[in-house]
Amino acid sequence: MLEARAHLDALALPDAAARHALLDAAEARGLPTRGDEAWHYTNLRRLLAGHPDDAAARDVSFAAVEPLRVEFSDGVLVGDLPSHEGLTLTAQTFDAAESDEESSAMALYNLALLGGGCVVEVEQPISRPLEIALTGDAPAHLRHRIHVKKGGALTLIENCGARGYGNLVADIRVDEGGALNLVRLHDAGAMVALSRVEVAAGARFESITLMTGGTLARHETEAKLTGTDATANLTGVLLGQGARHADMTCRIDHLHPDTQSRTACFAALDDRARGVFQGKVVVHQDAQRSDAQQQSRALLLSSGAEMDAKPELEIYADDVACAHGATTSAPDSEALFFLRSRGLDEATARHLLVSGFLTQALDAVADAPLRAVLHDVMTARLEGGTA
Repeated sequence: MLEARAHLDALALPDAAARHALLDAAEARGLPTRGDEAWHYTNLRRLLAGHPDDAAARDVSFAAVEPLRVEFSDGVLVGDLPSHEGLTLTAQTFDAAESDEESSAMALYNLALLGGGCVVEVEQPISRPLEIALTGDAPAHLRHRIHVKKGGALTLIENCGARGYGNLVADIRVDEGGALNLVRLHDAGAMVALSRVEVAAGARFESITLMTGGTLARHETEAKLTGTDATANLTGVLLGQGARHADMTCRIDHLHPDTQSRTACFAALDDRARGVFQGKVVVHQDAQRSDAQQQSRALLLSSGAEMDAKPELEIYADDVACAHGATTSAPDSEALFFLRSRGLDEATARHLLVSGFLTQALDAVADAPLRAVLHDVMTARLEGGTA
């Protein structure tokens, strides 16, 4: 990809030789294609060559929850990193040796073009959320490392409002008894994101990803439950309008006994939008008494919308409680009739049904003020406005 090489040269980043070597390795693998199982429904080459996001920039404010805020504009850190007792923040730096751990071309592209990111260490429960905001119009390649140590707890908000293309990698580790609540709002631009998560004994990882805007949103999570009583709960909301493409892909590996996971995807797709849910749970041989549940539910609001759902279970233990399911349908005609019979016009009735359907996904957010912010954003996007 000549444009990637030209972009790298234009950035004039340090360690140019090592970065060009990484770019060579990424280009040797090439962009993922439909032949790659995890990318079967997302044609990255076609989507990235499509029309840019020409919507107005959206600056969603999380001020109501008083977060500690970090901003990256056009991939560059703005201002100083905040400080808080029990929380250590430092700037991510380029390390070519990390390429030895990369198995995907997109992660190699991310490392070769890396502009910055955060290294976060959590020593204790942190009372205020940490917000990492992405703004600007230029391409951005960011990499974060999040380490929640034993007994620590953090709510992390990723506010993705940049209109340019983004390639984001997050390496997350939650130690014994720790807890991380990840809230990701993708509201503009085109982004490919990968979160690699390890959850230790007695630890919890909770995430909710709202894909409410932009042209392309692909958010992939690889979670490994590495200790007894580890828990991972993943929720996605796909709101598709126009020709938007939204993809929630995840894999959860149950590696120890008595582990739990819940995966839920809620999609409402209109016009020519396309939604993708790929969820795979692997219960390994020694992971007895694992409890894993998956569900994908989609509303198609027009004849041109499409939803591709592929929930999978791969089980090698014999004492488990696992289930998956997927439903795709138009809005309930009887419910629409009931609302119309109470004097509502069709547009209002449909809006209420879709809003009620998506709002149930927000039950995954325990913090009431944070849940209210997300509800307001989702409602505004359903109405075609700004929050």
